[in-house]
Amino acid sequence: MKCHLDTEVYSEVNLKDAGVYRYAEHESTELLVACYAFDDGPVTVWIPQAPTSAYVVVSNLLKARLKEDDRIIVSASVPDDLRDHIAGDGQVWAHNAQFERTVLNGVAGKKLGFPYIKIEQTRCTAAKMRVHGLPAALEDASAALGTAAKDLTGKGVMLQLCRPRSGAVKRYDPAEVPDKYAQLFSYCADDVRAERGIDNVVPDLTRAEQAVYELDQRANDRGILVDTKMIEDVQFLIDQYKTELEALCREWTGFKPTQREKIAEWVRANGYAQLPDMTADTVRHCVKDDACPEPVKNVLKLYSTYGMKAVSKYPKMLEAMCADHRLRGMFLHYGAGTGRWSSLIVQLQNLFRPVIKDTDTAIAEFRHRDLDWIRMLYQVDPMKVFSSCVRGALIAAPGHDILAIDY
Repeated sequence: MKCHLDTEVYSEVNLKDAGVYRYAEHESTELLVACYAFDDGPVTVWIPQAPTSAYVVVSNLLKARLKEDDRIIVSASVPDDLRDHIAGDGQVWAHNAQFERTVLNGVAGKKLGFPYIKIEQTRCTAAKMRVHGLPAALEDASAALGTAAKDLTGKGVMLQLCRPRSGAVKRYDPAEVPDKYAQLFSYCADDVRAERGIDNVVPDLTRAEQAVYELDQRANDRGILVDTKMIEDVQFLIDQYKTELEALCREWTGFKPTQREKIAEWVRANGYAQLPDMTADTVRHCVKDDACPEPVKNVLKLYSTYGMKAVSKYPKMLEAMCADHRLRGMFLHYGAGTGRWSSLIVQLQNLFRPVIKDTDTAIAEFRHRDLDWIRMLYQVDPMKVFSSCVRGALIAAPGHDILAIDY
């Protein structure tokens, strides 16, 4: 028997920036609703709350949005049929199943005594879509297949209720906006139907590919350790260098290097009127153009150096790492049509190719937090030194080695 499952979750953590593992361990993360259905049976909407008067109102509004045989459970306890199925190693199907599994195994599930979901129990309809060369997003998948459609009207409400509000009051109260909560819960139920529709028409992963998917989940669960001290040291130097570059840019142009359009106007007004835009490729071309005056080239080089994307991975690692300093969930199974993985969040498959040979030495010397010392050690721009060492921020746990492999 299959259990098709979908959840809506509140958290103060930005899921897109921090990733699901950081999201799942945060103390603010809370399950708002879980909808599930066994095989082709009716959908159950479980609202994990005490049946207060506010949720009675929400339930009454919700009934009008559901199908006749669907049911609503308002209870702080996990429904018996759902608990028994998961505790009995039953299959749990979800679209992007990693999210449901990780969140329900994390803080949100622990608050409710939710049974632990094993990787081997999970089946992912988004993975099925990717493997068969079909659109993976639930909305696009159901539209492409002509199966049960995803509710397109509920996304705005979902974003309202699942993220903190601006201002003094962080969250919408169900008593304040019962209609919004009813819409959110109905939206979740429709996602179960959309996911189940996909599952019913798209062939399952082969046993071998399912094993690869489970390997992917274990690898993403394990993650990789981040050298936070190294990142703090190199970020100190990056900030120091950027302060120098900003002062120099102000001296030359009157503007900060972050003022993209102002810099572009300055370039056009100072001998290079043909500048079309400030994209990285355009800036590289202009710097090599003999028609570009030398002072303008210097400004464009400074602009390019200041904005180097490679070093942005350092703060991104700190934002996405879990409490134990490990990055998790950085790769997507079958992210490319060839079956290769693709990168998420920190984009670890897209690291700067080092221009210095002894990155270990550079990393060791960052601890002095002396920019002039780095300049003396390396005859290349400091930002290229910092970019060359991004890979070195990923380290083995004590007593372990990192082994590099290809699949």
